[in-house]
Amino acid sequence: MACIRRSLPAFCGGLLLSLAVAAPARAVTSLVQRSSTAYDTGGSDAARAAAALANNGIVVTGQAGDEFHTVRYTKDLVFVTSHSFFSGGGGAEAVAVDPSGNIVVAGSSNSVKFVTVKYTPDLGFISSATFTAGGSSDRAHAVAVDGSSNVIVAGESLVGITRYFSVVKYNPSLQQTASVLYNGGVGGWQAIAFGVAVDAGGSILVTGQVQVAGHFDFLTVKFSPDLGTVQAVHRLDNLAQEDQARGIALDSAGKVIVAGKTSADGGSTYDVLVAKYDDALALQTTGAFQMGGNEAAEGVAMDFQDNACVVGTVDLGGPGDLLTVKFSPTLALISSATLDSGAADAGHAITVDSLGNIRAVGETNDSVNPADFLTAKFIGPPIVNSSGRGQQGGAFQVITIQGENFILGDVVSFSTGSIDFNGAAPYNPEQLGFNIDIPADTAIGFYDITVTHPDGASDTLPQGFEVVYAQAITASLDQTAVATGRAGEIRIEIPAGAFPADFTLTVASPTLIPDPTPLFFAGAAMELSVVPAVGQPTSSVTIRMQYREEDIVGLDVENLCLSYYDIGLNAWENLPTVVDPALRRITATTKNFAVLALLTRISPPSNVGKIKVYPNPYKPGSGGLYDDPPNWHGIIFTGLTETARIQVVSVTGELVWEYSGATSRAQVFWDTRNRYGQLAGSGVYVYTAHDGSDGRLLRRGKFSIIR
Repeated sequence: MACIRRSLPAFCGGLLLSLAVAAPARAVTSLVQRSSTAYDTGGSDAARAAAALANNGIVVTGQAGDEFHTVRYTKDLVFVTSHSFFSGGGGAEAVAVDPSGNIVVAGSSNSVKFVTVKYTPDLGFISSATFTAGGSSDRAHAVAVDGSSNVIVAGESLVGITRYFSVVKYNPSLQQTASVLYNGGVGGWQAIAFGVAVDAGGSILVTGQVQVAGHFDFLTVKFSPDLGTVQAVHRLDNLAQEDQARGIALDSAGKVIVAGKTSADGGSTYDVLVAKYDDALALQTTGAFQMGGNEAAEGVAMDFQDNACVVGTVDLGGPGDLLTVKFSPTLALISSATLDSGAADAGHAITVDSLGNIRAVGETNDSVNPADFLTAKFIGPPIVNSSGRGQQGGAFQVITIQGENFILGDVVSFSTGSIDFNGAAPYNPEQLGFNIDIPADTAIGFYDITVTHPDGASDTLPQGFEVVYAQAITASLDQTAVATGRAGEIRIEIPAGAFPADFTLTVASPTLIPDPTPLFFAGAAMELSVVPAVGQPTSSVTIRMQYREEDIVGLDVENLCLSYYDIGLNAWENLPTVVDPALRRITATTKNFAVLALLTRISPPSNVGKIKVYPNPYKPGSGGLYDDPPNWHGIIFTGLTETARIQVVSVTGELVWEYSGATSRAQVFWDTRNRYGQLAGSGVYVYTAHDGSDGRLLRRGKFSIIR
């Protein structure tokens, strides 16, 4: 297919009047290196590119002598296999993995033509292709694949005296379907593409450098999927500074991140420069990194938290070191690391696996032996998959979390402030042990658990940590177990001889409360279990438990009843219950240790219109009186008419949420998300409630949210 030469003067305003590159204002933590490996073919080797595999392994490619050389590793950097391909002289500079797991490598043959090679996932050769733009020199620097396994290769082509971005597109069989040359739209400009990516719509984004008026600028171009149309262009111009883009990546929202280097002294020294654009290539923000020497970024990749991970080289006056830097989604500096093998080390490419682990690749050269591939793995953000349970009143309890990427220095926290954290240490990257104290007044139930790295990266497992009450019971003695529930004290009085043998009683919050229709749940529930299984009590056990006023608004207090769920009958069975409204406490007797819940009926219609909002204030995760009501995550409006209209506005009068429709047992639940689906922030809110049938105002009031 014929090459199409484009010259379109289409720029988004890209002139930066100033860009200060200064040391970070806050302390920057260090990335934690998990492992590294060198690879030697026996000659001069340099890794130039890397890509993550579906199994979190990695494929690395580069140059070994005058050949393409590609290596596959496991996720722990254990060698699996390799393949060499003779391109006619020259090395591989880019690699990508298609949706089927096939591996595509791109590079050049003596800087004369693009060379692209396709392998099976096990590096079995499939096919290859070459491309020239018709000029005197063509060199490929980047490769990407789209969702249909089409291959896009980008680099540079010299035609006459002008150097262009050169992009070629192949189908999955490496048959050429399109190509384009682009130099920024101004005659005489010299452009080189170093990075390429494909967005969700198939548009092709290319970045690199363009020489204008004697200095270099970042140049980023968005092409249509067929390379026939330039959809957007941005030139990042720091006036007389030297700015050279080297890598490009897309975040989960389709935003474009470009990394490279910038120099304010004509190219004598460089600092890392990162730019973020929207999907139309309008510049949003920039970030920079310096260590006081010569720092240059060569590649960028995104982790699953949309942090930008950058690789390059730093030279502080001695042999260079491989440099890795992590920026937040706003391009604030998070952490960095250097890898110094004692030789001259350089970073050329970076990839991030699905667990957030960073693999930086490059080369190491001790000036005596030929250079070798260098690959380093840095730990990613913590991932919490499962947790355990702790006991009320227990001091120095050792708990183990299962997950990924745990490191020394991790901190564990909870959605209730009453649990005291004493320290943590990883048994291995997948298991973190930690020590906590749980005061006796911490309610039984499930709490969010968060693990935070020293660099601030964190992961939260919602409702992932359970607090229970446990007590050893001697069967021959009268004994009382006193647990703390969400509403207050739970007393379980067990008479001597009620059980045939000693056991441990556990009081926990049920993971599921079966539907009690036609009755209604009144906010208090627990599950009683015994270990070992010594059977059910043969004489009555007395249970005294408190309930909360906000849990029984709109319900018939006089008919509150503690009930247990009979699994065999698949039904709730009521227990003899006495209600003390003054103390907000019920007393019941049972011979069944199972899931127990406080149930009742709706109050008579005379209570309708006595509207209440609870919890108020709403303090999610506090673990106390104002935490989420049982089985809900949000706020409940109660005492409403059969149909109702509710509006919630901010104190400035902005509509936050509204509801119009039928109520359930005179109640409406709000999950505290605003009209845009986002959680409403901390603050005071005003609500109005109207009768849905005639529109009359029932009540206007206030409540607050504290996060």
